[in-house]
Amino acid sequence: MGLEEQPWWDELVAKKDSKSLRELAEEFGVSAGAISLALKKTGTSKVPQSTEPVEADVPVSRPGSKDFLLEPLFEDLGNIPDAEVAKRAGVSVRTVASYRARNKIPGYKGRAAPSKRRRRKSKIDPYTELLGKVPDRVVAEKAGVTLNAVRNYRANRGITSSRQRNKELRESQEDMDFYDDQVESTPTAAPVAAAPAPASAPAAPRPAASQGLTYAWSVQFAGERPAGVVVGTSAWDAAARASHSGEVVGIQRLGPMLA
Repeated sequence: MGLEEQPWWDELVAKKDSKSLRELAEEFGVSAGAISLALKKTGTSKVPQSTEPVEADVPVSRPGSKDFLLEPLFEDLGNIPDAEVAKRAGVSVRTVASYRARNKIPGYKGRAAPSKRRRRKSKIDPYTELLGKVPDRVVAEKAGVTLNAVRNYRANRGITSSRQRNKELRESQEDMDFYDDQVESTPTAAPVAAAPAPASAPAAPRPAASQGLTYAWSVQFAGERPAGVVVGTSAWDAAARASHSGEVVGIQRLGPMLA
């Protein structure tokens, strides 16, 4: 519905010569450009009552141009970027700039686009090389920050803690030790399987280095039988003791038995 179809239109027309477009716009809650466009559309002329310049109230438009598309957005000129006005009116930015210049409206002077935010320096930055190599507590003391600050800093950079790293190293070493023990015990696996029960078998020779010492041994059996632990002075002795429970295929020394 156009302004000329509003119930208060006749009242606005009656006041058009006694008030400026801005005053009319404030009174009737519409823009000055919309009032100007409606007056032209109905062929109603506005007679200024003073000799003061009226450029600010009456938009200067060129006949046969696209200026009529900008008149409803008159109040936005200079308050928002020309590109935004052009988008709303469906015209080019050059048309907006020309229309604004003819009406002596300053260009938009809004704030410039914010620059890319730089990462704030952290007290932990100088100690990055220590992360994951020493406990977080040590880094926190050196940097003068909290323990949680160090943990968050390290986690955000995908760095594993020193405790987790040491655990992984220990597990890796244990795997290597088990592999080495398996290789060492492989030559004795065949004779152990055929060895008679310990009760009737002759005493197996023991290495001189193991005389007087007793060890705990982890024994692996063939098939699905679970591993077990036996006590013996050597791999041969432990295998012989475990052979009555099944076929021994691997053996690993766990450690000496305490007296």
